[in-house]
Amino acid sequence: MDGAALVRALRRPRGAGGGAVRAGAAKELRTASGNRTPLHVACMHGSVDVALALLHCGARALVADEGRATPLHAAAGGGHVALIGPLLEAGREALRDAVDSDGRSALHVAAAAGHEAAVAALAGAGAAVSGQLPRSGRSALHLAAVEGHAETVKTLLGCGASPEARDAAGRTALDLAALALRYDTCLVLSSAQGLPCPVPAPSAEPELAPVAPTLEGSEDEEDLRLDDEDLPPPSPAAAGAGSEGRQRAGSGRRRVPVPDDDDDDDDDDDGDEDEGGGEGAVDMDL
Repeated sequence: MDGAALVRALRRPRGAGGGAVRAGAAKELRTASGNRTPLHVACMHGSVDVALALLHCGARALVADEGRATPLHAAAGGGHVALIGPLLEAGREALRDAVDSDGRSALHVAAAAGHEAAVAALAGAGAAVSGQLPRSGRSALHLAAVEGHAETVKTLLGCGASPEARDAAGRTALDLAALALRYDTCLVLSSAQGLPCPVPAPSAEPELAPVAPTLEGSEDEEDLRLDDEDLPPPSPAAAGAGSEGRQRAGSGRRRVPVPDDDDDDDDDDDGDEDEGGGEGAVDMDL
C-alpha cells in the first residue's frame, strides 16, 4: 500500500472499508518507497486529522525515513504549519534539531522551499536560524536567497539570521542572490547591510515603434469602398469600346484580308469586283 492510499484508508470510517487499517495498527507500517511511516505520509500531504490520530495512538514523531528525514521535515517542506506545533510537542527539542542525511534541519527545508510561515514557527520554537550545512556551509538564509524567496529572507533576517554569514566558498547570501540574478532578494539583503543592490532593476519592456494603421477590416475601409450606384455612368464611347473589346476577347477566330497577286490583270477585266471588296479574305485562328 502506498502512502496516499494509506492516508485514504485511515480517513475512512469504520464499516466503510477502513476498519482493517486503523491508526493504532498502522502507526509502525512503512512504505515500500522511501521507507516512510504513515506519519511521514500524513505530514507530506498536510493531512492534519490523520497525523493527529496517529500521534494520539502513539506514533513516534522522532522517526526517520530512508533519507533520515523526520515527519517534521515533511511538514516543513510542504509548508503545513498546522502540523509543526503538534509534532514539536511530541518530539521536543530532539525533533526540532534533527537533521537529514544532507545535514538539513526542518528549518533549512522550509527556507529552501520558501515557506516563511513555517520558518517563523520553527524559529519561534527555538530552531537554530544560523545553523550551516556541513559540506556547503550554507545557512537557511543562503538557501532562501539563492532560490529568490525574498519574503522568507525577510522572515529569517527578522528572526536574527546574519546577512554577513559566509558559506564554505566564502560567499554571503547576497553574493548567491546576485549570482542567481534575484533582484528582489538582493534588494532586501543589500538594504539590510546598507549596500547598493548589485543587480540592476528589471527594465521595462521596450516600446515598440508605432505601426501605421491598415484600413483592412476597419471602418475607414468601409468608407472607401464605393457601391455601383456611387460610380459615375460610363460614356457611350467607352461603353462601346468595352463591348467591342469583350466581343474580341470572347472570339477565337477573325477574318483577315489577303491582297490579290493579280491586281494588274484584274484592272483590265470588266470591272467586276469580288464580293469581299476586291480582296480575298480567309478565316484565321487567333
